[in-house]
Amino acid sequence: STTGGWDDWRLSLAAANKFGTVAVLGFPGRGEAPPQFNPLDSQYFYDKQLRIEAVGMSPDRNVAGHLRFNQRDNIAYLAGLVTSGRLNAERLLSGRWPGMELASAYDALATRTGSPITFALGWVP
Repeated sequence: STTGGWDDWRLSLAAANKFGTVAVLGFPGRGEAPPQFNPLDSQYFYDKQLRIEAVGMSPDRNVAGHLRFNQRDNIAYLAGLVTSGRLNAERLLSGRWPGMELASAYDALATRTGSPITFALGWVP
């Protein structure tokens, strides 16, 4: 979960597999009214046995004495899950934008137009 929105929080809980981990970068609910649902509902927290973990401030590569998690290895791990078919990235994809319209994609994310989660950018000329 990388944003502060309660809807995003609920999506991350619903999308996680049983015994999965929800990695939290953005603090849920910041600047929003209390959610209309229980953010630790038993269907996620107990039934799925989810682990919720703060993972902010990871370095971009391995650093001695730091956790094994870093941006480079995390991206490689996630890419491996996608290419192996173990993680369906389409579930998180709200749409596709031409790369030259990057500013419009950011505007849609910032204004929450259509409740976007993330976009794929196409860079083919």
